[in-house]
Amino acid sequence: MDEYDNFKKWKSDVDDTGVSNDDLMLAYLIEQKNERKLCPTTLNQRFSFVKSCMNNEEAKEVSFIKTSKYLKNSEKKHKKKKASVFSRQEIERFLAMEAENLKQIKLIFQQQQNYQQQQHLIHPAMNTKNSQKETISLNNNNKKT
Repeated sequence: MDEYDNFKKWKSDVDDTGVSNDDLMLAYLIEQKNERKLCPTTLNQRFSFVKSCMNNEEAKEVSFIKTSKYLKNSEKKHKKKKASVFSRQEIERFLAMEAENLKQIKLIFQQQQNYQQQQHLIHPAMNTKNSQKETISLNNNNKKT
């Protein structure tokens, strides 16, 4: 379900008699902001989508002066969170730790490979090429006796 369908469903649940589209949109966005803890950029994106759908459906340009002002003010007040950046030392420490982990993983794989090789030496029938030959030879031996 897209945002426009959400808006229409919300609008059907609200008594919208005598209320402008601008006031309805503003109420919807404020409710979305409070319920879902949405940031102004997300609200603006949702507003643009619903607005374009409404304009297409009604075949005319719908004005949203109050909503536009609200969104602009919200963006001005909103403190954007800056993404965390790793320092050079943190990256080097991480790579050093991972190098040690990779050595340990490589050792485990080597041990596993050595174990499998030993098992093939002890039980040559586990080797698929040999097992087919042995099965054939066993079947031939059973027929002769």
